[in-house]
Amino acid sequence: MNLKYLTICILVLSLMVAGCTLKNEPGVSSPYKGGSEGLISQFEEVGSLISQSGLPEIWEDQGIPVVVRVSNRGEYTVPAGMVQFVIKGIKIPEDFQGVEPVKTNSKEIEKVSEYLPDGGEELVDFGEAFYVSGVKGTFYDANVFVEYTYPYEQTIVVPKVCFKGNPYDNTICNIDEGKQGFISGGPLQIGTVVQRPAGKGRISLEIPIRNVGGGKAKASDSTFEEFSPMYDEVLMQVPDGWECTAKGTGDLVRITRNGETVIRCKYGFLNPIAEKDIYTSTFDLKLTYIYWDFVSQTVRIRENPELK
Repeated sequence: MNLKYLTICILVLSLMVAGCTLKNEPGVSSPYKGGSEGLISQFEEVGSLISQSGLPEIWEDQGIPVVVRVSNRGEYTVPAGMVQFVIKGIKIPEDFQGVEPVKTNSKEIEKVSEYLPDGGEELVDFGEAFYVSGVKGTFYDANVFVEYTYPYEQTIVVPKVCFKGNPYDNTICNIDEGKQGFISGGPLQIGTVVQRPAGKGRISLEIPIRNVGGGKAKASDSTFEEFSPMYDEVLMQVPDGWECTAKGTGDLVRITRNGETVIRCKYGFLNPIAEKDIYTSTFDLKLTYIYWDFVSQTVRIRENPELK
């Protein structure tokens, strides 16, 4: 199994196991369809020859159709012109000619919904890549990568946060327990949310978060010009009355690569909950970021004896 996807499976499984430690609260269900993917891409089928290598194969005087099908498996509609696709792995135009090295999406790619359960998709056609350097020997293996970056948003929702001015009151709801938390579909996922008392008239939430998508994330105003090899970064939009922090500064969340970061949110530090107040309400936290991923294929270019 591809190491990238094995890692994803392990991370998703660990989150599922963590989530199973908390029983469903009565009357609480996810407002989202969920899922751990954003945009995913795959190459359209290539090759006109009966393969002798297990790879798609073409003759040296034929072009490689570089066509990528991109699908949106998450719950944020990506606007037109916001996905950047770049061909990597081959030298253009020194070794290969006939393709556009950079493309974008011509239309919006719709999110998963009740009416579009598999999400929207688009075919991105770079043209045909002709190998102009000439095959040395009997074949040449062309390793074609397409990197793509796109903006994405996800929202964390905790439907029944307990607001209580007196931390010793044990009626109506509990301010010291695990809570059902949900996140809209995308490559960021959360673990079990925990609510804790933080003093008289004050409460806190702890929300474990990690990147399970296999790509990289950075904030739109990231301190890194490129994607960091050590961290993923996202921006959070904090609801009124709350203060949220994580690794990073201000509204920036820094998620350890292949690890987990806890977002800690506090309420009541500026305006404490009145001592007699007891109620439940929804907490929601929007996350925005730019995501990087790639898709690759190897095509064998065979020497054509008829050209010799």
